[in-house]
Amino acid sequence: MQRTTLFLVAEGQTENGFLTRLLAEHLGLRGIDLHVPVIGAGPRKGGMKFRSFDDVCKEISRFLADRRTPWVTTFFDYYGLPTGAQGGWNFVNDEKIRRGVDGLEARLAEGVRSVAGEASARFCPYIQMHELEALFFAEPATLAEVLGDPAKEPTIAKIVASAAGCEAINDSPTTAPSKRIQTLFPSYIKGRSAAAHAPRLAHKLDLDVVRRACPRFHGWLTALEALSPALAPTCP
Repeated sequence: MQRTTLFLVAEGQTENGFLTRLLAEHLGLRGIDLHVPVIGAGPRKGGMKFRSFDDVCKEISRFLADRRTPWVTTFFDYYGLPTGAQGGWNFVNDEKIRRGVDGLEARLAEGVRSVAGEASARFCPYIQMHELEALFFAEPATLAEVLGDPAKEPTIAKIVASAAGCEAINDSPTTAPSKRIQTLFPSYIKGRSAAAHAPRLAHKLDLDVVRRACPRFHGWLTALEALSPALAPTCP
């Protein structure tokens, strides 16, 4: 049976631990073999802060060049994207003002196209609003339970309601989704280890609930599902 290979290039180990558990089986049942490599290599593996835009585009192009002719997508956080001219990210602030996250994804697609050429037709850029932890807020009761304090469910629900949605929880250094979680639950552990919370959350969250609560994430996942070999894959 023909299958589609999909590389989901993630920003860090927390994304790897969460997205692998949340999506691998779901996509696998649709004929899509998911791999979630963390960007970078060696001691510089993970994170965008010290990585140039050109390096990111070149790394994505290397995944596109894999002999399995894979599709490639990304999962980078809108919050905390580099903005410095030295690393080639000087366009970020302007795009956030002009076109927002759609503009940033378009610039990423352009950068990959300049390196990968025709292979970039298999690239589906995605930047999460405002970061991975926004998805955790889709089920306040589950988030509170996994992080060890069920009594904080109403506080989490209030945060979502006040922001008018999980993906609208904003990106300031004190109110970004991860910062809110760290304030409410100082014991929050990032990463993908046995002690980390993200993999445990992925195991308990209902994917359908997450999709309803996070429409932009839902749209991206719908595009990934369309990469099934039974559906003549295409990247919108």
